[in-house]
Amino acid sequence: MTDITTRQAYARPVSRVEQRADALAEMRQLHSDFEVLQHKAEDQARLIDRLNDRNGLLLDQLRISQQNERIAVRKLIRLATAMSSIGMLSREAEEIVKSAREWQEDEGQQDEQAAEITTQGQ
Repeated sequence: MTDITTRQAYARPVSRVEQRADALAEMRQLHSDFEVLQHKAEDQARLIDRLNDRNGLLLDQLRISQQNERIAVRKLIRLATAMSSIGMLSREAEEIVKSAREWQEDEGQQDEQAAEITTQGQ
């Protein structure tokens, strides 16, 4: 709508009744515009509330995911520690088996040497 004073400046002289009617019509239009804007603002406020709720849910899911990640990392560390311990135990076991074989070989050699000595002495 055009401004009342602008219309009055270019139009014919208007009676007071017409001025009041124009003012009333303009006020009604402004009120209608205000209601439309107020509804839009309320819609936007509801949208913001929904987005805040969704944001809260996403943050909760993020926290849960982070906790699950920490649990998984701890379990993987325990598993890696156990596996490295198994590796160390298997190396130790290999060394024990190797030394036991060496002892057996030494016993065999000692038996052979003892047999040689006894045969030489006879």
